[in-house]
Amino acid sequence: MPGGMRTWTWISRVGRLPRLWLGCAVALGLSGGAGRRAARDGLVAAVLTDRLVSWVLKPLFGRSRPARGAAPPDMPGDASLPSAHAANGFAFATVVSRSVPSSTGSLYLAASAVAVSRVALGFHHVSDVVAGAALGYAIGTRFGREH
Repeated sequence: MPGGMRTWTWISRVGRLPRLWLGCAVALGLSGGAGRRAARDGLVAAVLTDRLVSWVLKPLFGRSRPARGAAPPDMPGDASLPSAHAANGFAFATVVSRSVPSSTGSLYLAASAVAVSRVALGFHHVSDVVAGAALGYAIGTRFGREH
C-alpha cells in the first residue's frame, strides 16, 4: 500500500467513533469548566448522530458503496449514504466549537480529514461525506452551549 494510502487508512480508522473524538473529549475534559461540558455534549451528539446514521438513515437510503474494481478487504458491509464518519466528526466539532471557539479550526480540520479519507479509500461517494458532514453540523447546532 503506498504511503499516502496508509495515511488515509490511519485517519479513517482513528476517525471512527469513538477513537479520535473520545481522545479530543478527554483532552477538553482535563481543561475543566466549559471544556468539560463541551466534551460531554460533543460526545453525546456524536453518539446520537452515529446511531441515527447507522440504524435509521443508511438502511433507509440503502445506497451501494462505490464500485472501484476489487473491494478493499476492510470495505464496510453497510450502506454508503450518509457517511457516519463524516456525520460524527462534524457533530462533535460543531458542538465543541460553540463552547470552545479556540478549538474550531483544529476540530473542523480533523473532521474534514476523516471525511476525505473515506472518499480517498473508496468507501464513500463524495456526496455521502457531504451529506454526512451537513447532517452532523445540523445535529451539532442542536446540542451544547454557545460561548
